[in-house]
Parts: sequence; C-alpha cells; structure tokens
Amino acid sequence: MFLLITLNLISLGTSAYLMYYFTWWDKWYMYIVAILMSIGFFLVLFIVTLFIIGLLLTGYTGSDKDYKPNRFFQYVLGEYCLIARLLSRVRLHKTGFDKIPNEPCMIISNHLSNYAHITLVGEFRHRKMVCINKKAIAGYFLIGGIVKKAGYLAIKQKDILDGNRIMDIAAGYIKQGTSVCVAPEGTRNKEFPDPWLLPFKGGTFAIALKSHCPIVVISLQNTNAVVQRWPLKTTHVYADVVGVLKYDDYKDLSPAEIAAKTQEMVDTKFKEKEARTFHQSSSTHYIRKS
Repeated sequence: MFLLITLNLISLGTSAYLMYYFTWWDKWYMYIVAILMSIGFFLVLFIVTLFIIGLLLTGYTGSDKDYKPNRFFQYVLGEYCLIARLLSRVRLHKTGFDKIPNEPCMIISNHLSNYAHITLVGEFRHRKMVCINKKAIAGYFLIGGIVKKAGYLAIKQKDILDGNRIMDIAAGYIKQGTSVCVAPEGTRNKEFPDPWLLPFKGGTFAIALKSHCPIVVISLQNTNAVVQRWPLKTTHVYADVVGVLKYDDYKDLSPAEIAAKTQEMVDTKFKEKEARTFHQSSSTHYIRKS
C-alpha cells in the first residue's frame, strides 16, 4: 500500500502543480484533463519504478543461483501485485484470514491462473513469505529479477530430484521464520470446472512434515476469469481460508493422506459456493454460475 499511496500522491501533486502553474483552474474541463493526467502520471511512474527496481537494483540474475529470502524485495513484489490487482479491476473478498497463526506457515491454494499467486502475494505482503513457482517465471522481463531476489524458489516441473531439493530448502526457510506459499496441484488447472481441482501432489507436503509448521489451506475462485473480463468488467475474486492444520492434526498422516485431506477441504468450499464462480463458455467469455 505504501508504493500505491506514494505513486498516487506524486501523480496528484504533479497534476495540481500543472493546474496552478498554467492557471487552468478557471476552466471546468481542465479538471477532467487533470484527472486523466494523474492516471497517466501514475502509470508512467509505475513503469519507471518497475524498471529501476527490476533492472538496476536486482542486477544480473540470469544464473540458476538460489537467492536467500529478502524482505525488501518480498515487500516490493507484494506492492506490485497489489497494484496489478487494482489495475486489473479485481475486487477481492476474503474470509477466514483471521485464522492464520502469527508464525511461519505452509500456505497452499488451488491454482487456476497466475492471478492466484498475484492475489496471495499482494495479501501477504506484510508477512515474510516466498512462493514456489515454475522456473519460467524467473525469466520474465523485469519482474523475474525481483522474484529471484525475493528468494522465491523456482522448481523444474516433472524433475523429482529438483523437487525434493526445493522441498528441503522450503522446509529450512520455514524453520528460519519465512512462510512458504505453494500450489500442490503442481500446475494450472486449465480444464476448470471439469475437474474442479487437479490431484494435490503428496510430495508437496514434505515441507510441512519436515518443518512441523501449520498448513494454511486457501480456496481461490475466479482468478481464471480476470484476463478475459478485463478491462470492461470487474472480476470478483474470492479467497477463503478453509482451514488451518496444526502439526498435531497431520503428524500421523502420510503425505498422500495430507494431500487428500486438504484437497477435500478446498473441494468442499467450491461445492458450497459454486454459484459465485465464473465458468467459461464456448465463446471464451465467462458467465457466473446460476
């Protein structure tokens, strides 16, 4: 929120100064121009700061080196995700977030689109947290460098050895005080709503079993509809904490059993709240389930 407020104040201040300097305040239509200028200044400042942080501050991050969690870059990334959510006309509805303990956690959610991580990273910007994401994200222009410097873990999909290595690192991060966010489906569910969820991978939960941390289970709805509905329509995204499993709740379960248990928790929420979900029609437009 700090970055958002700062960019807004600079944008509004610049527009107000130009109104004063050129004595535009006596023409009513110039107030509309001033509003449009403020929006333009905001977008320019957003891009400029992204360039500064994404290129100058991150330096060269083209190697496969793993970076330790960095609170500054985590917060900056959270601020950019918050701004991206607002610019995308996403209205977020949250429930159950007061259940999340004030300690390092393993945070899991279903994965309908890249907006799943954008939503959660923006919401958890005040918490020490890294995500486990696919390796390609680290190569994204500008944002990839910030992701790597924040300490996010890039996993090679379908590489079991690399997956085990990442799980060990993630468990170590939690022990050191940093929460870890991961989508146990392993990839985006491109066939939603048939099925609602892809099978949760049991190996993911080695993180919790090795670190003895709480598992925060989050159900996300409508992140798959944002891109198709923007810019003309607002998308209502729902983030529900459907449960928190303490170590005593799962310590006697196998990774596969934990996966099945948490998947059932998310699936139950989907079935209870199906009416608020957008479904894709054959014309690629999204309609709300009635």
